Amino acid sequence: MRRLLSFFKPYTRYIVFATILTVTISALMAIRPRLTPIAIDDIMNKDFHGLQMIILIMLATLVLQGIIQYGMAYLTSWIGQQIIYDLRKRIFEHIMTLDTRFFDKNPIGRVVTRVTGDVEVLFEVFSSGLVTAFGDIFLLFWIVYFLFTLDSKLAMVTLSILPILIYATSVFRKKVINS
Repeated sequence: MRRLLSFFKPYTRYIVFATILTVTISALMAIRPRLTPIAIDDIMNKDFHGLQMIILIMLATLVLQGIIQYGMAYLTSWIGQQIIYDLRKRIFEHIMTLDTRFFDKNPIGRVVTRVTGDVEVLFEVFSSGLVTAFGDIFLLFWIVYFLFTLDSKLAMVTLSILPILIYATSVFRKKVINS
C-alpha cells in the first residue's frame, strides 16, 4: 500500500482540493434536512415570505451541490487517470527490464491481465472509492453535528443503538465470510 501511495505524491494539491470539495458537498447535503423543519414552521405560521426564502436557499444548495459534485467527479477521475497512467508506465518499464526466462515461465495472458485488469480495479479505487468513503464519513459527521445542535438528548438516544448495529454488522459479516 505504501508503494501505491507514492503515486499520489505528485497530485497532492489536487487531492487536497478534492478533499475540500468532498467536505463541502457533505456539508451541503446535511444542510437541506436542517432547513426542512424551518420550512414546516413557516408553513404552520403562514410565513410564506420566509418559506420562499427557505425554498430558494434549498434550491441554491442543490444547484451548488450539483456543480461541485460534477467538478469533484471530473477532478477525481482525472487524478485517478493520471495515477493509473503513471502506474502503467512504471509497470511497462519494469516489464521491459525482465529477462526472457520470465516470459517462458509465466503465460503472457496472465501478465496482460495483471497489467490491464488489476490496474483498472486500482483506478476504480483511486478515482471514486476513496473519495466516496471519505465523503460518507464527513456526511455522517455533519449529520451527528446537526443532531446534537437540534437536541442533544434525542441525539444520544438515537446514537445509543449504534453499538447494537456494529455488533449485528460484524456477526453478519462473519457469517457471510464463513459461508
